[in-house]
Amino acid sequence: MLLAPALFGGGEGGQGAQRTGGSPSAQEAQYASAPETFTRQNYGVLAANPEEHEGAEVDITGQLLDGPENQGDVAAFQMFVDPVHSEWNTLVRAEARPLVLGLRSDDYVRVHGTVAGEFEGENAFGGTVTAVGVDADEVERVEAVEAIDPTQKTVMVRQSRTSPEGFSVTLERLEFGRKHTRAFVVVRNNGQKGARLDLDRSKIVQGGDRIGQTDPYDYNLPKPKPGIKPGEQSEGAIIFRHADPSEALQVSFAWESGGYLAKTPAPIVFEASP
Repeated sequence: MLLAPALFGGGEGGQGAQRTGGSPSAQEAQYASAPETFTRQNYGVLAANPEEHEGAEVDITGQLLDGPENQGDVAAFQMFVDPVHSEWNTLVRAEARPLVLGLRSDDYVRVHGTVAGEFEGENAFGGTVTAVGVDADEVERVEAVEAIDPTQKTVMVRQSRTSPEGFSVTLERLEFGRKHTRAFVVVRNNGQKGARLDLDRSKIVQGGDRIGQTDPYDYNLPKPKPGIKPGEQSEGAIIFRHADPSEALQVSFAWESGGYLAKTPAPIVFEASP
């Protein structure tokens, strides 16, 4: 972690951070004629040489290392733009609004702003740490999934299927991330017996692949209740491993009715196309 003076772009007696390299006027002239925006997809280019891209726009998500610090009307915090691998350390400076000051360690945020060059400081062990500097125009708190596995494509399905026993599933949409595919569903039991959604046997079928359900360790989303009593309804997201968003697929929801010893009913299946 950088020392506190680093967050605000300077220090005394050689301590804290110093901005490195570059002529601001030259950079401004460069990006006036060649604007660009850095996101998660190309952030590695920026992290390799922040000074070269000073003045460029950023639209990024990440995870805070610690809560923000503030001096006057300026707040600053550090975050990893790649929280899964704890990489792309970035120093963000923003207006000290209540939303920013209310952030805490490990929160996830989305930041819109401009590159302010590279900053360098000392960590708690006396080692040198560098980070991309960003002056934020906007900071908003987001869910972990938006920073860890942001949606690359959404397919709206909005179809319902009901079994002869009265158990129904509505598949609202599919969200395709780089790591996972998320199915957002509403389940309802209009039957006479209790029913249970079987996530372990639910799957996506795509070509010859059987893509099973998973529980990511680095983010979670509310799931539908596994056990649904007669007359009850529940909704949530079921997370599967990665499916190809450009190919047609089937989503098969397994379920049980009347307890573990009852005959297993046929799954409820949806077709979806890109």
